[in-house]
Amino acid sequence: MKLNPIPFLVVLYIFFTVAGQLTLKHSVGEIVNAMNGFKLIDFFLNIVTNVYFLGGVFLFGMGSLIWTYLLTRLDISFIYPITASITYALLIFLGWYIFGETLSPLRILGIVIILIGVCLVSQT
Repeated sequence: MKLNPIPFLVVLYIFFTVAGQLTLKHSVGEIVNAMNGFKLIDFFLNIVTNVYFLGGVFLFGMGSLIWTYLLTRLDISFIYPITASITYALLIFLGWYIFGETLSPLRILGIVIILIGVCLVSQT
């Protein structure tokens, strides 16, 4: 019996995308906190040498490779809404948990509605 790698690759893609976003968010916060005043050139010079930024770029790169493979096997109109909504929901909850970002009841309701909608669309 041959296992289908697609579900695993979808989960892996979501993991790399979420991890990349969180790592980039951490890198930006670290740099902005260390800067006195905000100069665009200083920001870019600092960001390209930040280990968290480089790690986030690597994670996104891995996700992009997996995404490219998934696009050869699945319709984009099917896979994109699923991965985007799950990624969005995870980032909202992890942003709240890790960075203390705002998580209102209305935002939670919006996430639930989005996920229900994606479930319905994926059934077609």
